[in-house]
Amino acid sequence: MLKKLLIVSGFAFAAACGDHRARASHAVARSSVPAAVPAADSTHLIALTDTIERLPLRLDSVIHRPPKRGWSKIADSTWEAINWTLAQVINRVPESAEREWLIGEVFESAHHVDLHKNAYEAAERYLNSSVELDSTFAPARIALARLWINSDLTEAPRAEALLRGTPTVKGSPDALAVHEGLAFALYYQGRVAAAAEEAQQALAAGSQNDGMSMMALRAGPIRPKGR
Repeated sequence: MLKKLLIVSGFAFAAACGDHRARASHAVARSSVPAAVPAADSTHLIALTDTIERLPLRLDSVIHRPPKRGWSKIADSTWEAINWTLAQVINRVPESAEREWLIGEVFESAHHVDLHKNAYEAAERYLNSSVELDSTFAPARIALARLWINSDLTEAPRAEALLRGTPTVKGSPDALAVHEGLAFALYYQGRVAAAAEEAQQALAAGSQNDGMSMMALRAGPIRPKGR
């Protein structure tokens, strides 16, 4: 059940399927893209990501189930359009952590809906590049951890390490995303009690992820740090 929630709800570790509550914290993080990427280009890349995430709904399909007739044609034409659009952005916008993150998110969404066999490698390459360019850039670190967990649960320890090293401001959307991510990363390592405490922290910060509510039931009251 939690695997399903991981895939289709929350900032969380998911490409949201039209659930605006679930996507809220991710959307807030996107709205604060730094000025290294021109507004028109960041808006275009974000719109492209959203278009990809909605693709399965065009055929009333369910992610990760056998695709319905017509999916292959849509996938091929969309992948071609993605590569053309990204080539324009890459030629126009100088390399930066923000640019690499936004491009990585496009490919992450493509991987999530099984748009192309090379989408995972492209997403990981661009998100890693973003982190290498600015190791303190939280959105890229969070997106990379999400990519790892959604693709291979054995990557949970690596995702946990990345999230624990992510600098955030208390009460920010990024801080909430880190709590949600850690809850999943810990849960998939079998550290249920620790996952539950992270889930409680996420709920206290306003998480709307159903997975957080389920995991939080396994923990007692939140204990203040240092006690």
